[in-house]
Amino acid sequence: MPSLHSMYSQAWPAPASSSSSLTDIRSPLLSGDAMMCRNLRPRQSGFTLIEVLVALTIVAIAMSAAVRAVSLMTSSNALLRDKTLALLAAESRLAEIRLTGVAPSGSSRSAPCDQGRLELVCEEMVASTEAPALVRITVSVREREREGPSLARLESLLSRLPAKGRP
Repeated sequence: MPSLHSMYSQAWPAPASSSSSLTDIRSPLLSGDAMMCRNLRPRQSGFTLIEVLVALTIVAIAMSAAVRAVSLMTSSNALLRDKTLALLAAESRLAEIRLTGVAPSGSSRSAPCDQGRLELVCEEMVASTEAPALVRITVSVREREREGPSLARLESLLSRLPAKGRP
């Protein structure tokens, strides 16, 4: 029976520069497949380029949706602010009408009623009602520069009778 040393020297001849010592032991029991696996580089951990690109695409889609949502919220907030200011202008104009007296039925009038940076126009219409002592006043507020639907509309019934203490 051949010895282990003779099997080793037959399978792997010793390098020319060194003697055949047992310091460079290579196992003759390893098959060819095992030797190939041993020569391969170890698999490095991390992400492949495709995985990174897919992740970036998902993040980009999510970010664009978030930016769109923020944009819609901002424009919605600006519209609500403008409508609130228009309603404040309509209430102020209606209070002015109560204090100065009611215009005759069937009349309409427009006047500027700016609120801060917002340039508004208040349009008031006076109409008669079934009750002869009451008139319906409608104040509609829109932006001065834009033709379109009004930002606010306020209706009220006012008495034609003079208030006590007023002539």
